[in-house]
Amino acid sequence: AFLHGNGRWAASLEVAKLNDCGLVGTLECLRDVDNFVALRVLELANNQLAGGLGPLCKKLSNAVQKGIAGATSASSVRAGFGGSVQLQQEGLGRLTTLRLDGNRFDGAIPVNLPQSILSVQVLDLSSNLLVDPLPHGLYRCRELVSLRLHNNPGLNTSEYADALKEALTKCKAMEL
Repeated sequence: AFLHGNGRWAASLEVAKLNDCGLVGTLECLRDVDNFVALRVLELANNQLAGGLGPLCKKLSNAVQKGIAGATSASSVRAGFGGSVQLQQEGLGRLTTLRLDGNRFDGAIPVNLPQSILSVQVLDLSSNLLVDPLPHGLYRCRELVSLRLHNNPGLNTSEYADALKEALTKCKAMEL
Protein backbone atom coordinates (compact mmCIF):
# COMPACT_ATOMS: atom_id res chain seq x y z
CA ALA A 1 0.00 0.00 0.00
CA PHE A 2 1.56 3.30 -1.01
CA LEU A 3 -0.79 5.40 1.13
CA HIS A 4 -1.11 3.45 4.33
CA GLY A 5 -1.74 4.73 7.79
CA ASN A 6 -3.91 4.27 10.79
CA GLY A 7 -2.06 6.21 13.49
CA ARG A 8 -2.16 9.79 14.68
CA TRP A 9 -0.11 10.98 11.73
CA ALA A 10 -2.77 9.69 9.32
CA ALA A 11 -5.44 11.78 10.96
CA SER A 12 -3.38 14.96 10.56
CA LEU A 13 -2.07 14.47 6.99
CA GLU A 14 -3.42 17.33 4.87
CA VAL A 15 -1.51 16.99 1.59
CA ALA A 16 -0.48 13.82 -0.25
CA LYS A 17 1.34 14.65 -3.49
CA LEU A 18 2.67 11.50 -5.08
CA ASN A 19 3.01 12.83 -8.62
CA ASP A 20 5.67 11.39 -10.94
CA CYS A 21 6.70 8.74 -8.41
CA GLY A 22 6.58 5.75 -10.75
CA LEU A 23 3.71 4.22 -8.78
CA VAL A 24 2.41 1.04 -10.40
CA GLY A 25 -0.75 -0.86 -9.60
CA THR A 26 -4.38 -0.11 -8.93
CA LEU A 27 -6.19 2.13 -6.50
CA GLU A 28 -6.64 -0.86 -4.21
CA CYS A 29 -3.33 0.40 -2.77
CA LEU A 30 -5.20 3.26 -1.11
CA ARG A 31 -6.61 0.91 1.48
CA ASP A 32 -6.47 3.36 4.40
CA VAL A 33 -7.38 6.61 2.65
CA ASP A 34 -10.56 6.92 4.71
CA ASN A 35 -8.37 7.31 7.84
CA PHE A 36 -6.89 10.52 6.46
CA VAL A 37 -9.62 12.76 7.86
CA ALA A 38 -7.70 16.03 7.41
CA LEU A 39 -6.69 15.28 3.81
CA ARG A 40 -7.29 18.29 1.54
CA VAL A 41 -5.11 17.37 -1.44
CA LEU A 42 -4.68 13.95 -3.04
CA GLU A 43 -2.46 13.99 -6.13
CA LEU A 44 -1.39 10.79 -7.87
CA ALA A 45 -0.67 12.30 -11.28
CA ASN A 46 1.70 10.96 -13.91
CA ASN A 47 2.26 7.50 -12.51
CA GLN A 48 1.49 4.11 -13.99
CA LEU A 49 -1.69 3.42 -12.06
CA ALA A 50 -4.29 1.41 -13.94
CA GLY A 51 -7.69 -0.19 -13.65
CA GLY A 52 -10.98 1.41 -12.79
CA LEU A 53 -11.72 4.23 -10.39
CA GLY A 54 -14.19 2.05 -8.46
CA PRO A 55 -11.91 1.23 -5.49
CA LEU A 56 -11.24 4.92 -4.85
CA CYS A 57 -14.93 5.76 -5.14
CA LYS A 58 -15.75 3.06 -2.64
CA LYS A 59 -13.18 4.45 -0.20
CA LEU A 60 -14.40 8.02 -0.69
CA SER A 61 -18.01 6.93 -0.22
CA ASN A 62 -17.09 5.06 2.97
CA ALA A 63 -15.27 8.12 4.26
CA VAL A 64 -18.24 10.36 3.49
CA GLN A 65 -20.54 7.88 5.24
CA LYS A 66 -18.20 7.88 8.26
CA GLY A 67 -18.36 11.66 8.28
CA ILE A 68 -22.15 11.66 8.14
CA ALA A 69 -22.33 9.12 10.97
CA GLY A 70 -19.77 11.08 13.00
CA ALA A 71 -21.24 14.52 12.43
CA THR A 72 -22.19 16.08 15.72
CA SER A 73 -24.54 18.80 14.57
CA ALA A 74 -27.13 19.37 11.90
CA SER A 75 -24.97 22.11 10.39
CA SER A 76 -22.21 19.60 9.69
CA VAL A 77 -24.39 17.85 7.12
CA ARG A 78 -26.82 20.02 5.16
CA ALA A 79 -28.26 17.25 3.02
CA GLY A 80 -27.84 13.66 1.98
CA PHE A 81 -26.37 12.53 -1.29
CA GLY A 82 -28.94 14.46 -3.30
CA GLY A 83 -27.58 17.77 -2.05
CA SER A 84 -24.52 19.35 -0.58
CA VAL A 85 -22.53 17.42 2.00
CA GLN A 86 -20.30 19.60 4.13
CA LEU A 87 -18.46 17.52 6.67
CA GLN A 88 -16.25 19.09 9.27
CA GLN A 89 -15.80 16.21 11.71
CA GLU A 90 -14.71 13.01 9.96
CA GLY A 91 -14.44 11.46 6.53
CA LEU A 92 -12.85 13.20 3.56
CA GLY A 93 -15.09 16.25 3.67
CA ARG A 94 -12.02 18.50 3.52
CA LEU A 95 -10.75 17.10 0.23
CA THR A 96 -10.45 20.04 -2.18
CA THR A 97 -8.07 18.67 -4.81
CA LEU A 98 -8.17 15.29 -6.52
CA ARG A 99 -5.62 14.79 -9.32
CA LEU A 100 -5.44 11.41 -11.01
CA ASP A 101 -4.30 12.64 -14.42
CA GLY A 102 -1.63 11.00 -16.55
CA ASN A 103 -2.26 7.40 -15.52
CA ARG A 104 -3.97 4.47 -17.25
CA PHE A 105 -7.32 4.42 -15.50
CA ASP A 106 -9.96 2.86 -17.70
CA GLY A 107 -13.69 2.34 -17.91
CA ALA A 108 -16.44 4.79 -17.09
CA ILE A 109 -16.21 7.26 -14.24
CA PRO A 110 -18.18 5.52 -11.49
CA VAL A 111 -21.66 6.84 -10.83
CA ASN A 112 -20.86 7.30 -7.13
CA LEU A 113 -17.73 9.44 -7.65
CA PRO A 114 -19.52 12.82 -7.79
CA GLN A 115 -21.49 12.21 -4.58
CA SER A 116 -18.21 11.41 -2.83
CA ILE A 117 -16.42 14.59 -3.89
CA LEU A 118 -18.99 17.37 -3.64
CA SER A 119 -16.52 19.67 -1.84
CA VAL A 120 -13.71 19.16 -4.36
CA GLN A 121 -12.63 22.34 -6.14
CA VAL A 122 -10.00 20.82 -8.46
CA LEU A 123 -10.73 17.56 -10.29
CA ASP A 124 -8.29 16.31 -12.89
CA LEU A 125 -8.96 12.98 -14.58
CA SER A 126 -7.31 13.96 -17.87
CA SER A 127 -4.94 11.78 -19.90
CA ASN A 128 -6.34 8.40 -18.91
CA LEU A 129 -8.40 5.81 -20.76
CA LEU A 130 -11.83 6.76 -19.40
CA VAL A 131 -14.97 6.20 -21.46
CA ASP A 132 -18.58 7.43 -21.61
CA PRO A 133 -20.96 7.99 -20.01
CA LEU A 134 -20.19 10.89 -17.72
CA PRO A 135 -22.05 10.48 -14.40
CA HIS A 136 -24.99 12.88 -14.05
CA GLY A 137 -23.93 13.63 -10.48
CA LEU A 138 -20.92 15.54 -11.81
CA TYR A 139 -23.29 18.41 -12.58
CA ARG A 140 -23.90 18.75 -8.82
CA CYS A 141 -20.22 19.30 -7.98
CA ARG A 142 -20.87 23.03 -7.67
CA GLU A 143 -17.63 23.82 -5.84
CA LEU A 144 -15.47 22.90 -8.84
CA VAL A 145 -13.27 25.74 -10.05
CA SER A 146 -11.12 23.48 -12.25
CA LEU A 147 -12.30 20.41 -14.17
CA ARG A 148 -9.98 18.58 -16.56
CA LEU A 149 -11.27 15.55 -18.47
CA HIS A 150 -9.47 15.98 -21.80
CA ASN A 151 -7.22 13.33 -23.39
CA ASN A 152 -9.51 10.41 -22.59
CA PRO A 153 -10.04 8.86 -26.03
CA GLY A 154 -13.30 7.11 -25.09
CA LEU A 155 -14.89 10.07 -23.34
CA ASN A 156 -16.92 12.27 -25.70
CA THR A 157 -16.77 15.42 -23.60
CA SER A 158 -18.14 17.67 -26.36
CA GLU A 159 -21.49 15.98 -25.75
CA TYR A 160 -21.50 17.26 -22.15
CA ALA A 161 -19.69 20.59 -22.50
CA ASP A 162 -22.64 23.00 -22.63
CA ALA A 163 -24.53 21.38 -19.76
CA LEU A 164 -21.39 21.25 -17.58
CA LYS A 165 -20.59 24.91 -18.22
CA GLU A 166 -24.15 25.87 -17.34
CA ALA A 167 -24.27 23.77 -14.15
CA LEU A 168 -20.76 24.45 -12.83
CA THR A 169 -20.84 28.24 -12.65
CA LYS A 170 -17.75 28.54 -10.39
CA CYS A 171 -15.66 26.47 -12.77
CA LYS A 172 -13.35 28.89 -14.55
CA ALA A 173 -10.85 26.33 -15.84
CA MET A 174 -12.65 23.62 -17.75
CA GLU A 175 -10.72 21.45 -20.19
CA LEU A 176 -12.94 18.88 -21.78
